[in-house]
Amino acid sequence: DASSRFSDEEIVNRFKNRTENGDGLACANLGSRYLDGDCRLQQDPKKGLKLLLHAVELGSTKAHYRIAWIYDTGQFMEKDHEKAIYHYSVQPWGDVKYQGTILV
Repeated sequence: DASSRFSDEEIVNRFKNRTENGDGLACANLGSRYLDGDCRLQQDPKKGLKLLLHAVELGSTKAHYRIAWIYDTGQFMEKDHEKAIYHYSVQPWGDVKYQGTILV
């Protein structure tokens, strides 16, 4: 587990460096940290959403899922059923973690 080997500052710096190099998963993780205020980062939904949307552009399925959930619940953004369904539809449905999430 990376959290036991690295300090919060090291984890954030690693995510930032990987994000600058076009790593969509790192960008999604960093965005989620800002949304949730994890790793001793001050919660910053605007920055978190910007990073998650950039991660979507980089092809991160994790970012698609988080953005779908945000549109679905209306947390941090206005609810948008159609956008939620779109982002849920990009999911790797073979992954049990995501099965049954899509709205009908």
